[in-house]
Amino acid sequence: EIYRTATMGWAVRAQVIIPAWSFVCEYAGLVIKQRDAMRLDQNRHRDQPNFLLVLREHRSDGGAVLRTHVDASTHGNVSRFFNHSCNPNLSLRPVRAGSIVPRLAFFACRSIAAGEELTFSYGDTTEIPSEAADSAVSRTVCRCGSGRCVGFLPYDATVFEQPTYAQKEP
Repeated sequence: EIYRTATMGWAVRAQVIIPAWSFVCEYAGLVIKQRDAMRLDQNRHRDQPNFLLVLREHRSDGGAVLRTHVDASTHGNVSRFFNHSCNPNLSLRPVRAGSIVPRLAFFACRSIAAGEELTFSYGDTTEIPSEAADSAVSRTVCRCGSGRCVGFLPYDATVFEQPTYAQKEP
């Protein structure tokens, strides 16, 4: 169920009990190129909702970081209204089936009660923000209310950097 919160805008709550490790839904949207994602990010006003999800996958061989950019602003589903929490009840996982482009699947990290808000972590919340990342331009105050709240939404300016490739030794 989509509903309006007092502090975080739109949100989604479970209508039934969701057992731990259950598939909840896919993050649906348009898979777009990095340059289009950069343009969306640059043209978005700070007060506008952000429905751009950037998945970064680090290859085990140390090669390039694989990035998938999904824009749910015009084509999406209920998952675009999942808010961030520093103590989330959902986990986002890439799933590949017949394509190199992953589908982004949400799974319950634990049992979720009916009526509980569905949340996931927008990124790494274990690092303390640096001075540069803590600027008013790049940081948004977190309003998750979790006892584990780090105070700011995860922010990583490197998501739009050009991919780097590790050099293999001969």
